[in-house]
Amino acid sequence: MEDAFSVSGFSNWKNATHKLAELSYKQKATLLRKMFSQTSTEQMKASICLEKIVASIGFLAKQGHSFRGHDSDSGNLFELINLRCEDSLELKQWMAIN
Repeated sequence: MEDAFSVSGFSNWKNATHKLAELSYKQKATLLRKMFSQTSTEQMKASICLEKIVASIGFLAKQGHSFRGHDSDSGNLFELINLRCEDSLELKQWMAIN
C-alpha cells in the first residue's frame, strides 16, 4: 500500500479517486481499518477529556465557585482544568490543541 494513505498523509486530492481506484480490495480494507481505528482512538481520548471537564464543572458548582474570571484565561474552570492537565496526558494534549 502506498505510504501516502497510511503514513505521510495525502495532499493531492485532485487525483485521490484515481489513486483509491488503483488500490486492491485488501489494501482498501486495511486503509479503512486504520481510519476507523484512528477515529476510535480520538473519540476515546475526547471522551476522557469530556469526563474530566464535566467533573470539574460539577466540583466548582458544588463549591459555589464561579466558572469565569475577568478574562478568558483566568477563570476558576480554566485554572482547574490546567491543574488537572498535570494528571492527565490526554487532557493536556487536548488543551494544547484547543
